[in-house]
Amino acid sequence: MADEMRYYGVPDPYSKANKYFKNHYICLWEVTEEEVVGTWEWDDIRKTDGWYEQVILPAFKEHNDQYDARSKAFGMSALRDALFDSTNTCPCSETEKHGASFGDESDSSDEVEENNAMDDALKILEES
Repeated sequence: MADEMRYYGVPDPYSKANKYFKNHYICLWEVTEEEVVGTWEWDDIRKTDGWYEQVILPAFKEHNDQYDARSKAFGMSALRDALFDSTNTCPCSETEKHGASFGDESDSSDEVEENNAMDDALKILEES
């Protein structure tokens, strides 16, 4: 991981010349400004009994409702169309259809994001 830390400019927080991180991995992602639910000072929030249920969860739900309303990916008609599109046929072999793929394959970032978005949408429907 030392090579990746140098390449991406990740500082070594323990000043161990990157030896501490042997057999570890860097996970790179970006949280956009519109995805940030909020920030709270720990010294303030910890004074509230049930701070997660009383403060964080309502803020998350409100943010999620607003964020979802702005996002076409989570529109109910788009979700319905994606879930019930009977014209979507699998161009894969019969074994791949059932999750038995043995090739040296990996998902692209776009495929992973698309799958994660659909998982999130399904969770929202289940919670409703």
